[in-house]
Amino acid sequence: LLSDGTELPYALFLGIPIHRVPQVVVDSGLSSHPHEWVPVNKQTLETAFPDVYAIGDCAAHPNPYADGAVIRLESVQNANDQAGTVARAIHDAAEPYDAVPWFWSNQYDLKLQTVGLSTGHDQVVVRGDPAARSFAAFYLRSGTLIAVDAINNPREFAHAKKLVAARAKLDPGMLRDLTVDLGTVALLPEDPDRSARELRERHRGDERHVGQERRLAKARQREDGARVEQALGVAHRD
Repeated sequence: LLSDGTELPYALFLGIPIHRVPQVVVDSGLSSHPHEWVPVNKQTLETAFPDVYAIGDCAAHPNPYADGAVIRLESVQNANDQAGTVARAIHDAAEPYDAVPWFWSNQYDLKLQTVGLSTGHDQVVVRGDPAARSFAAFYLRSGTLIAVDAINNPREFAHAKKLVAARAKLDPGMLRDLTVDLGTVALLPEDPDRSARELRERHRGDERHVGQERRLAKARQREDGARVEQALGVAHRD
């Protein structure tokens, strides 16, 4: 209800504070966890009260990247994506909140970018050389990529976002192989062994193609050189 008496069909509550739910929310019964969070559903991020929504740091929601566990995410990305989910719900076009969690932080000369949630991983594969201060750590669970930490490596981070969203099954050996372009992985079958073979074969094919081009270029140079020498010889005789 607005100050001029206009009654809106929906009430929208935006949760912004970190670890501090307003007392009025607690008193209303929206949250049973004072000063911590507001439970919402997965489908629309609606609270226990109809047409009242919570988004952002305070919104405790079932997250598919946490195996459906109820969690909160403290990030700008989460708040922005949840706002879109609520907007669609208000316009009767509800879609479950399914955004891939990602985070970033600049620490002096280091840029940390994280995608996914690594809780429950059973294997970590490091791609690149940590000593070079540019690498990525890939977290797998039963062969499925669930999270990636990228250090000074935005290219790998961009690929990782797509792979985590796709729940891609990846071969650890392929991940360690820096000659494999991870940007092509999502286009291949889910079978990790086949993916690894096809990627390596594709790389070898590219190398063969480049080698052929180089040999042709050298051959053309030799032919051009021979023509020049022939022309110079004719000119000298003349």
